[in-house]
Amino acid sequence: MRLLILLALFLLTSCSISSLYPTLGATAGGASGAVVGGPGGAAIGAFGGAAMGEVFRSGSNTKDMQERLNEANAVVEAVSEGDVSKLIAEASAQQQTWFDKVVDGIYDVLVLVAIGAVLVIAIPMLYTKFHIKKLNKQ
Repeated sequence: MRLLILLALFLLTSCSISSLYPTLGATAGGASGAVVGGPGGAAIGAFGGAAMGEVFRSGSNTKDMQERLNEANAVVEAVSEGDVSKLIAEASAQQQTWFDKVVDGIYDVLVLVAIGAVLVIAIPMLYTKFHIKKLNKQ
């Protein structure tokens, strides 16, 4: 039961698995070192496992680092070309407040409602027109 609760808590949290790589590596290394070499082997295994976990964690963060590098290159390029308005537009797009996001969401919902209203009105009118033409031919 405790294991299920821990598993549920782990799965419901929003941390990524890569943040747990050092801990998992240290646990696995310590356990295998303890089996093979006793307390000294456990210490060496835990150290090696934690080091490998750090390597794996840093390897999984390369995408994020690449995105940040691309953004920095874009900023340097824009500044060197004198395109400050582009920088301001990008910064304002990234700094939307909660209220701006809600207003954008409401606008999207209103557009969908308008499309639905047009369809609800247009489809019966077209059907009626088609049906009247069919009745007039008889």
